Amino acid sequence: MSPGACQMAAAVQLNGAVFDPAATHVMGEAFDCACRSLRGIGQVDSVREIIAKRIIEVAREGERDPDRLFDYALHGLDFFTQP
Repeated sequence: MSPGACQMAAAVQLNGAVFDPAATHVMGEAFDCACRSLRGIGQVDSVREIIAKRIIEVAREGERDPDRLFDYALHGLDFFTQP
């Protein structure tokens, strides 16, 4: 993995959550898309951590749609996101 790449697995472990492989796949997909959408704005660790925590929060409630996870992850961030 290249330096500065988004890493979802560490965030899942830090939050003590356990998800099945299908859930982690869609969570990772949503996380990667959210990080890519912020390209050019900055990829500071704290922003990636906020995104990961938001995805985990909604996934714990049973959400598995990567688009909804993506939307929730970026909801409330004061960044302009790029398509």
